Amino acid sequence: MTRLYVYTALQFAMFHGPVLIVFYVSHGLTLQQVYTLQALHFLAKLLTEIPAGIFADRVRRRTSLALGALLVAAAYGGIWAGSGFLLFAAMEVLAGAGRAFMSGADSAYIYDELKHRGELSRYNQVEATNFSVLNTSFIFYALASGLIASIDIALPYLFSAVFLGGAAVCALTLPEQPASALARGKQARVARGHISQAFAIIAKTEALLFATVIGGVYLLLRELNFYTEQPLLTGLGIDIRLFGILPAAGALLWAAASYLSPRVFHRIGAGTAAILVGCLTAGPALYLTLRTEALSALVVYAVFYVSYGLGEPLFRILTNRAVEESSMRSTVLSIQSSCALLPFCVLGPLFGSILDSYSLSAGFALIASCASAAVVLSLVWLLRRDLALKTV
Repeated sequence: MTRLYVYTALQFAMFHGPVLIVFYVSHGLTLQQVYTLQALHFLAKLLTEIPAGIFADRVRRRTSLALGALLVAAAYGGIWAGSGFLLFAAMEVLAGAGRAFMSGADSAYIYDELKHRGELSRYNQVEATNFSVLNTSFIFYALASGLIASIDIALPYLFSAVFLGGAAVCALTLPEQPASALARGKQARVARGHISQAFAIIAKTEALLFATVIGGVYLLLRELNFYTEQPLLTGLGIDIRLFGILPAAGALLWAAASYLSPRVFHRIGAGTAAILVGCLTAGPALYLTLRTEALSALVVYAVFYVSYGLGEPLFRILTNRAVEESSMRSTVLSIQSSCALLPFCVLGPLFGSILDSYSLSAGFALIASCASAAVVLSLVWLLRRDLALKTV
C-alpha cells in the first residue's frame, strides 16, 4: 500500500487551505460569497459523486483517482492565474467534480485489494493509516502555506496544482485487479439499476443508514469549523505567516486520532464512538461561543481535529464492513458522500451571512447546536441497537 500512501499525501496538497478565506477576501469577496463558492464546490461534488462512484466500480479505481487529481489540479491552476467571482465559481465547480472522482474510490481500492491478497484482516488499520498519512502530509502543507502566501497570496494555489499533478501520475502506477473481476455479473446492468441497488442496500442496512446520516452531520460540522479558523486567527491578530501553525498542529492531532480510531471502534463500539466524536465537537464549540477573543481558543479549537480524526475512519470502516458486494462499494460510498454534502450546500452561504452580519460567536453557537443534535442521534441509535440485541 506504499504507493497509495504516496498518492494520498500528494492528493491532499492543500497549500492554499490555511489562507483560502484570506485569499478570497483580498479579492474583494464577502464571507457570504466565500461560503457560496464553497457551497458550489460541494454541490458540484454532490452531483458528480454517484456517476464517479459508478465509474470507479466499472472502470478502475486508479483511473478514477488519477482523473480526479487532474481536474482538481486544473482548477487550482485556474484560481492561481485568474480573478473575479465568476471565474472562481467555475474553478470551484471543477475542483468539486474532481474531488468526487477521488472520494470513496481510495477506500474501496484498499478494501478490495486487501481482499484479493487475502489480507482483509489488515483492513481497519490500513484504512486508518491512510487517514493518518493524509493528515500528516497536511502538516507540511499547512506550515509552508503562510510562508508562501507572504510572498504572494495566490502562490499557494500554484503549489497545490503542481502536487495534484504528481498525484495523478502516482495513481496510474497503482496495482489493481481488472474492473471485470471486481464487478463480475454487473456489467450488463444499467446505471439506474446500479444506483437503485446501492440506495436499497443503504436503506435496508441499519449500520449503513446510521453511517450515512451521522457522517453527513459531521462533514457539515467539519466544513463549518474549517471556515471559522481563519476569521478566528484574524480576530486574534495572528500574522499570516503563522496561519499554518494551528492547522498543522491540528493535522498532527487528526493523524494520531485517525491511527487510533480502529482501536477506539473495537473497544467501545460504533455507537459509543459516535457519541464521543459528537461531544468532542459540541464542547469546544460551546466554549468558543463564549471565548472567541481569548488565546485559549486556539488550544480548544485543536480538539476539533481530534474529533474528526476519530470520526472519519470510523464511518468508513462501518460502511465497508457492511457492504458485502465489492462491485457496489464505491457507489455506496459515493451516495453517502453525496448525502453528506447536501447540508453544507444549503447551510454554507447562510453560515457565511451569519458571520458577516453577526459575529464569529454566533457561528460557533450554530456548530454547538448541530453537534449536540448529532450526540442525541448517536445515543438513540446506540439504545435502539442494544435493545434489538437484547430482544433477539
